[in-house]
Amino acid sequence: MFSKKQTLPEPSEVVLCTVKRILNNSVFVDLDEFENKEGIIHISEIAPGRIRTIREYVKEGKKIVCKVLRINQVHGNIELSLRRVTTSVRMNKMEELNLEQKAEKMLEVVAKMLNTNAIELYKKISPAITQEYGSLNACFEEVAKEGEQVFTRLGIEKQIAGKLGELIKQRIKPPEVHLSKTLVIKNPSAEGIITIKAAFKKALELAKAKSYDLKASYLGSAQYRLQLKSTEYKKANVEVEEVIKVLTTEIQKSGGVVEITKEK
Repeated sequence: MFSKKQTLPEPSEVVLCTVKRILNNSVFVDLDEFENKEGIIHISEIAPGRIRTIREYVKEGKKIVCKVLRINQVHGNIELSLRRVTTSVRMNKMEELNLEQKAEKMLEVVAKMLNTNAIELYKKISPAITQEYGSLNACFEEVAKEGEQVFTRLGIEKQIAGKLGELIKQRIKPPEVHLSKTLVIKNPSAEGIITIKAAFKKALELAKAKSYDLKASYLGSAQYRLQLKSTEYKKANVEVEEVIKVLTTEIQKSGGVVEITKEK
């Protein structure tokens, strides 16, 4: 890690630790994300149930994910728990750290391109990034979705932004959400099919104008499917609802109805 926190962790915070010493009734660990901070895990917080020997669960040098129980402000003791960290929380924490390490690797590559030191480059750009996003990876994922203007807005030098933005596009693919909705569209008028085609044309024109990744298909028996790809579920839902609204408005003008029957 290029930078470690100088402060103490917060109670209930999940932290990555390295096992340093194992005693009969406790374990001492280093908090990897914090500068010169040591924590202690009492035997009762190692695992549920009776423990015959702590070494069945931890070993010196092993990386473990713990939860901060409390901090003694007088002595600075950080009391931790291993058993209160669920499998999903542990996996999420490790994935978060893994992604941050990948972001740091990208910074190292760009530093070589610019003939500078990776630590110096990190110090130059990290204040603005961490203040806005909290981590390099969170910022880089935003750049992958929105482009280099993210760096411009943060005041990062154009040369750095260009090189880093190009590398991010190569290595980070924006998340993709697929949303599908099945509609039943009925129009009793004599020109029902023509009206439905015209409504779909108008809806697809809207999607194209707003750069929505939308496809429409006919399933038979008055059923139609809308399929939309986006970067976030909430965004995808807003976009497809906007398209359905246009469809519904146009269909209703001639006395038709639109019903959503299935969605994923």
